[in-house]
Amino acid sequence: MKKICSLLVLCATVVFASCSKDDPVTEPVPEGITVTTYDALLDALQTGGTSADAPTLITLGGNITIPAGGDYDTPPINGSGHFKIDGGGHTMTWEDGNNYHFLGNFSPDADAVYIELTNINLVQQDIKSAVCVINGRITLGKDVALNGQYENMILASGEKAALELGDGCELSYTTDRSYCVSVWNGATLVLNGGKTAAGAYID
Repeated sequence: MKKICSLLVLCATVVFASCSKDDPVTEPVPEGITVTTYDALLDALQTGGTSADAPTLITLGGNITIPAGGDYDTPPINGSGHFKIDGGGHTMTWEDGNNYHFLGNFSPDADAVYIELTNINLVQQDIKSAVCVINGRITLGKDVALNGQYENMILASGEKAALELGDGCELSYTTDRSYCVSVWNGATLVLNGGKTAAGAYID
């Protein structure tokens, strides 16, 4: 991810949209699955849904810690496709240290990944991204709170990537930083009913 972070920041396009172990999971689960451990989460993330209308639905049943480990070429912890993660009001924390585990993808040639997050607290204090998409879309929905120290904690980068603030999203940071979400290198920012809270910004 260090290479991504070092890219020059280019202008982003802004679009205003109208809004009105458990056994490994090998197929999307229409009724959803509740996970309470990292291993169960990892299993559930291996196969995404086929569309935004039929995503793999995952609900956190408790706080989950993403363990440190990996290297610069470590693949994302998810497969391709569509995912909707409801945090259930819980927290997903990236363990401090050399933690290269992330949601999304890191190549424009990778299969597209679409990740929607709602009702969740994300904590990542390292410079590496917690959620990064180079081909696909990150959607932040209602009750998403971010606690990070670097601007690329949530990152959409490149012309095949988009960050959406969905209906009900009021993006806020539970940290003294004014921003830890970035839309870089020609990625698209979609304002679909969402907004930033007072004092919160997008880089």
